[in-house]
Parts: sequence; structure tokens; C-alpha cells
Amino acid sequence: DRRGVSAVEFGLAAPFLIVAILGSIEVGRLYWLDNTMQFAAAEAARYAMVHQTASDQQITDMAKSQAVGVSPDSFTVQVNTDTVNGVGYLTVTMSYPFDFNVPFVPAGLITLTGRSRAPRPF
Repeated sequence: DRRGVSAVEFGLAAPFLIVAILGSIEVGRLYWLDNTMQFAAAEAARYAMVHQTASDQQITDMAKSQAVGVSPDSFTVQVNTDTVNGVGYLTVTMSYPFDFNVPFVPAGLITLTGRSRAPRPF
């Protein structure tokens, strides 16, 4: 008698299938957040090029406003300046600690970083 065999097979395979689906969703979220950090850093660097008198705080605020869908308190923004061969550069670096939300998969924290560098006279 083979009644109930498919239910048993489903019961054995379902946990793996559910973890795989949740893992795929989390990888999509990871790429989305990584892209968001890069986009916000690039927009802040562009803002600094256009508004040459902007302060570091204004550039930081611009970066935070461009990270749509992400809490401004959940990531950090650094604004650094340096000079190479007489040319001034401004670098905007954003970091987000990403934690996978997949049950039974201890992936730990991954730091996502978005960085953009723009020439800027000082």
C-alpha cells in the first residue's frame, strides 16, 4: 500500500526547500543593500563635486538621504579627503553590517561597503 508516501516525502524535502527559498530571498536582499550603499555613496560624492563648499556633515546627510529603504541609524558614513599629485579628492565610504535571517544557517555578519571617490579642489 503506497498511500501517504508523497506526504512523507514532502515532509522530508520541505525543510530543505523552505531554507533554499529563504536563502534566495536573503541573497537578493544582500545584493539590494550592497547596491543601495554604492548608489548612496556615489550620489553623495556627486553632491560634493557640485556643491564644492558643502561640509562633511552635509555630504553625510546627503548620503543618508539617498539610502532609500534603509534606516539611517543602521549604517555608517565616512567622508575623507586626500591629495594625489596636487589633485584633491573626496572619498565617501558607507558601511552596513548585514546579517542573514535564514534559520539554521549561521552565516554571521557581513560588512557591505559602498565607496565613491570624486575630485574636489580644497
